[in-house]
Amino acid sequence: MNETWLASLRLAHAYWLYPFGLLAVVVFVLLAFTVLARRPLPARFPLLNRIFLVSVDLQWLLGVMYWVASQQWSVRDESMIQFRHPVIMTAVWLMYRYGNNKMKHSLNAETAARDGFWYYSLAVIFLVIGVFQVMGS
Repeated sequence: MNETWLASLRLAHAYWLYPFGLLAVVVFVLLAFTVLARRPLPARFPLLNRIFLVSVDLQWLLGVMYWVASQQWSVRDESMIQFRHPVIMTAVWLMYRYGNNKMKHSLNAETAARDGFWYYSLAVIFLVIGVFQVMGS
């Protein structure tokens, strides 16, 4: 694999974390305020959530592409970091996707916000764990 391409892919995955993280904070805070105030989701939330989910998909895809291109599974160490991070982040991606699906199929706007809040909260916890898996190594 071309080292320049691999380095570019790694940088794209590393730097895309910032816009993704900013969108995650905005969506999570909006969901939290909506649930705490017991109000329906704002009219613009579906668009913001769609943009956020595209950023989630892109971040996950960049990570998977880097993991495959750099053949991380062939690196052997006792910490298993090359497997922990992708598995945790795939779980985060699935939680965001499942939470979005629960919001779209909720009975009303209040339950949609509550369902989304709980699934997105769980995803944020695992996201922090997964990011610190890489930063700690």
